[in-house]
Amino acid sequence: MTDARHACRKNSFHTDVTALGNLTHKVVGYSHVTKNQERSSQKHETYGTEKLYEDFERKGIKVKVHSHDRNASVSKYLSQNQPDVIDSYDTWHGAKEVRRNMAKITKGTRKNIGKTWHPELRDKSAGVKTHVYWAMKNCNGNAAQLVFLLDSIVDHYKQDHRNCHQTSRCKNNDYVPHTRHHSGSNSRSCCYE
Repeated sequence: MTDARHACRKNSFHTDVTALGNLTHKVVGYSHVTKNQERSSQKHETYGTEKLYEDFERKGIKVKVHSHDRNASVSKYLSQNQPDVIDSYDTWHGAKEVRRNMAKITKGTRKNIGKTWHPELRDKSAGVKTHVYWAMKNCNGNAAQLVFLLDSIVDHYKQDHRNCHQTSRCKNNDYVPHTRHHSGSNSRSCCYE
């Protein structure tokens, strides 16, 4: 897994690109990129990734799967220069997008209640995001299993726990569904944006 950290948000002079091993969770490669090496700070992550692969080749490190944060330039580099490496995105960015997209149906203006957003979903984003992480971790790379695990989210919130995992809290006899109740004077500020 690789990721880049820039010294500042815009027009960074320094960027660190780090690679972690999947099994060891330790740093297996590191590349420091400056504007002297690559003028465009937007290209620093790709440049650093190229340097990492040069270092991997020197060290005899064989990369099977490269996971990163949805950087299209890194994906292009991998497809053109590392055809034997499987290009994938990390789970954090995948689940982050789920929560961001759920915001469209979990909050909105009063006039759009029931049309574009639904107040009964407003406390579900965090739980859905957690379940998405869990499903990605436990699908064993099987797409059909991933779909099944993701589909169980809807059933779970309908209080149908037949397809929930046996280790899930909802399988306990003393399970009480958790929902946040929005009441009092602040209820509008948290629900209507």
